[in-house]
Amino acid sequence: MTVDMKTKDQCSGCSACVNICPKHCISMLPDNEGFIYPVIDKEKCVHCGLCKKNCPFEDDNKFCTNTHKTVLGAFSKNDEEKRKSSSGGIFSLLAEVVLKQNGIVFGMSLSDDCKTAHTISIDNNKELYKLRGSKYFQGEIDDSFINAKKYLDEGRVVLFSGTPCQIAGLYSFLGKKYDNLLTVDVVCHGVPSQLLWRKYIQNDEQNRNSIIKSVNFRSKRISWEEFGLEETFSDNTIKFETLSHNFYLQLFLKNYCLRHSCYNCKTKLVADITLGDLWGGKEIFTQIFDKKGTSLVIVNSSKGNIFFGKIKSEVKYASVNYEDVIRTNPCIISSVPKPSERDSFYLDLQNLPFEKFQNKYKSLYWKRKKKNNSKVLMYYIKRSLLKVKNIIKF
Repeated sequence: MTVDMKTKDQCSGCSACVNICPKHCISMLPDNEGFIYPVIDKEKCVHCGLCKKNCPFEDDNKFCTNTHKTVLGAFSKNDEEKRKSSSGGIFSLLAEVVLKQNGIVFGMSLSDDCKTAHTISIDNNKELYKLRGSKYFQGEIDDSFINAKKYLDEGRVVLFSGTPCQIAGLYSFLGKKYDNLLTVDVVCHGVPSQLLWRKYIQNDEQNRNSIIKSVNFRSKRISWEEFGLEETFSDNTIKFETLSHNFYLQLFLKNYCLRHSCYNCKTKLVADITLGDLWGGKEIFTQIFDKKGTSLVIVNSSKGNIFFGKIKSEVKYASVNYEDVIRTNPCIISSVPKPSERDSFYLDLQNLPFEKFQNKYKSLYWKRKKKNNSKVLMYYIKRSLLKVKNIIKF
């Protein structure tokens, strides 16, 4: 069995190739960094070429941004729905619309031990909690594209949610448009590996001598603006750390731990509706800002517009300026930069005891933060001197 791809930065792990293979000879297996890649059983392969033909990375222009674009800030009027969600609760409302039509909703769900995540489908509101909330590592699609097509061909309404590359993979696999399919993607910063996440929580379990039974990557224990990572253990103790103090979230934010393809993402705004956080709301979007969570909603298609229309009565919303949104959240249209330490980071993860690994990268983070703060300070000093110089000229 061999990995059949040019380079790792040309594979997002979307699993379109696995789902399309007529001989079921492709498996998604983790590499030494913990990221899944397609591995082909050469003895079963008949060289039909469908895996290559259906790879989203084979055609950069295959999934161009839709021209129908409405940009909104929005949040659910239901505070309880909002509390359970990462931001404004819009995904839950869209899912409920589909479920009321006897539809099926696909989304990423954490495993019972919280160490992996897989795309599952639900057909009732009682299971919607499984799909809520962010998962800050790469989950697995498995055979969800095959299952979604089965429901679509039966005429049932399907909502499929995921990262932009997963939605692009679904489109490639389906090969045609379905009127009964609604796609929802997220503003994606990139994905860490399951190996990093698994080592992180195993270390927490060892330190507390207790098993983790639930995780909330975007806990609003303090507020939506000051969210944090919250872990609940089997002894009913809770560990909560805000974004600025949590080691794992800082690794994610500083881009050390992302998949190779995330630094060169080919898929942005490909779904009918793109959801994210309306950052900068207090200063820029005062008319739609809410401390409990405000969603960014980018409606990319006429179908997305129809579905958002079905939930308008249940949300507070307002149009926002697209340029302002991009300025506060550039991941909407561009990939994050790749740190020079990225590859050595994963070598250290494999070879160092986790506590030593953690101490090394905590130190690196604070060193870089101090350096960046110095650059910012020098920028303002130079700008101030320029202003003084201009004043003297007058």
